[in-house]
Amino acid sequence: RSTRASAAVAPAAAALARVDLLQQEPPLRFVHPVVRNAVYENSPPHERAQEHARAAAVLASSGAPAEKTAGQILLAPAESVDDALPPLREAARRAAAEGALASAARYMQRALEEPMSDDERGGLLLELGAVELTLGSPSVLARFDEAVGLFADPEQRAQAQLELGRALYWAGREDEAIAVLEQGLAEWDREDDLHRRLQAQLFANATRLPEHYEDARRRLESLQVEADEGPGARMLLGMQAYHEAAQGGTRSRAVERAERALAAMSEDERSWNYIGPGYALLVSDRLEESIRLLDSLIARARKNGSVFNLAGLSIMRAMVHYARGALVDAEADARAALDGLPHRQVWFGSHVHGWLAQILVERGAVDEAAEVARSGGDRLASASEPLARAPLIRAEATIAAARGEHRTALTAARALGDNLTAYGHDNPGFSYPSWRSLAAQAHLALGETDEALGLAREEMELTRAWGAPRALGRALRTLGLIEGGDEGIERIREAVTVLEDSPAKLEHAYALADLGAALRRANRRAEARDHLRRALELAQRLGATLLGERTHEELIATGARPRRLVLSGVDALTPSERRVAAM
Repeated sequence: RSTRASAAVAPAAAALARVDLLQQEPPLRFVHPVVRNAVYENSPPHERAQEHARAAAVLASSGAPAEKTAGQILLAPAESVDDALPPLREAARRAAAEGALASAARYMQRALEEPMSDDERGGLLLELGAVELTLGSPSVLARFDEAVGLFADPEQRAQAQLELGRALYWAGREDEAIAVLEQGLAEWDREDDLHRRLQAQLFANATRLPEHYEDARRRLESLQVEADEGPGARMLLGMQAYHEAAQGGTRSRAVERAERALAAMSEDERSWNYIGPGYALLVSDRLEESIRLLDSLIARARKNGSVFNLAGLSIMRAMVHYARGALVDAEADARAALDGLPHRQVWFGSHVHGWLAQILVERGAVDEAAEVARSGGDRLASASEPLARAPLIRAEATIAAARGEHRTALTAARALGDNLTAYGHDNPGFSYPSWRSLAAQAHLALGETDEALGLAREEMELTRAWGAPRALGRALRTLGLIEGGDEGIERIREAVTVLEDSPAKLEHAYALADLGAALRRANRRAEARDHLRRALELAQRLGATLLGERTHEELIATGARPRRLVLSGVDALTPSERRVAAM
């Protein structure tokens, strides 16, 4: 302000300072926020807006930090501040760098109200869309859609089509994504990284729809790509690893492709493209490797304020913890993912509800599991693709089995099988527990032994070919339970051996419990007690309440008097406490 203006207000300021309404020293500020708010709210809105515009101009001319100027522009009318775009864009950049993504989005949203060229607006929309995608905002689709229509340059337009296809993928709108991406590939036919990224995003969407799956998978597999050929090639390589695992192909090839893709990816690439290679590692029992990957990505998502990524990564880590048998950690991550779901338009929402329900069954909270699964079904009522329903169908089967509703469990298991095989997901380890073992156990409970045997034998052959201990161990013990007698006991004993050195501790605990129960039924009680005690201790340490209660009853039936295990330290923390400790 000018010296004359300052002199004019000085007496009034001094008078207000004497009654403790203004601070004694410059700059002029109200002492009490209540007084400040009363004066501010008493001003007519249009006058306030114009004063903010004048304040922004003063700050800009005095070289104030961009966020100070931008803060005033946010409250000023559109086109009321000259050169408003530079401070808004700079403030957005700084906020994003500091992980304040919501603030960055607000600055960019306000920038869109200013005049600019189509190319400038298109670029701003892409930046804003990237931030809103990370935050999980449903408005991201409108941002990218508008950007596609603004660019005259073919490469910029193809980049916008790629981003729109990616956002539609995460929203579970695969049909629309395919149309956008096919147009992008038709318009951008150069054999470069942008072309490969468009291909990868197209295949990611197409393989989620049964009518496109087989053709997309064949085209994907026909491509020869190397990890050093750019982000697009690494996306394709990770997807090839996924489908190798889903079909039950060669485990070593699936792992090798996944590891090559991940090793060459930047941190930002891994944050968005973890699903394909991550699944391949999970199904191949590379569980500790998976946890290390997800731990680092979750820490990065927290630091960057990436709400959407954090929810997706958390449910992926919950799945790995479940496979390891770390059920308290699995529940904590699954609940964090549920809390973090930003809105209904997220394809992995069904995975969050389905996996949390399945974990809760193992934790002994069957009624809560049923409610979680029901709410997931309500959330997914308008989903466009059936594969998204698989986790909820599997949860329905496990809940029904836990309640002794075996006919319902069988119906759900068969529906799960129909769902997965329509997408070529034939590997029993890919959907855990597999539909065949769930159906076989239901058939057995219903006295339908021949049907149970057929499914169990088929699963054992498939899991032996794949070679991952977790899936093979489950297949062996399921077949052993159905066969019964000495042959069945030896089959379950093989399952225990297969799982002994495996990271799949929950499945190992089940194998020990089933072996002990089978030995008890054969009247070999002393041997049965040893296995049941090991199973009970392991179940209690893992937080496997359902298995622990069943094993406790089996031990009592052998004449033993098992004591309850008292946990301490980290093992004694509840899922909620673990979530807080991990922050």
